[in-house]
Amino acid sequence: MIEDETQLSPADGILAINHSLRCFGYGLASLLPLIGLPLAGVSFVNFLKAQDIVKGRWNPARAYLMWGSVLGSLGLLISLLIILFFIGAWLQLLPWQYGQG
Repeated sequence: MIEDETQLSPADGILAINHSLRCFGYGLASLLPLIGLPLAGVSFVNFLKAQDIVKGRWNPARAYLMWGSVLGSLGLLISLLIILFFIGAWLQLLPWQYGQG
């Protein structure tokens, strides 16, 4: 029997789906400000694991994997902007902190 090189084995397919769904779940949870920072990291780790398993072949949960990476990136951006805002407020760099007094 000739094995198709573009098809994942059943075990690899299950692992790819599992990591793709974890990527999506952690990416969605990473939208929580500041708490989501480590969750975004876990989302990216699951993204890389799924990509490593698939290696360019068909992933049945590809949409979840892509949305997980987008949500993880957005969560990371939100958390970093909040951190920058607090640092700017602490250093008194924000324009509206200098009131007319």
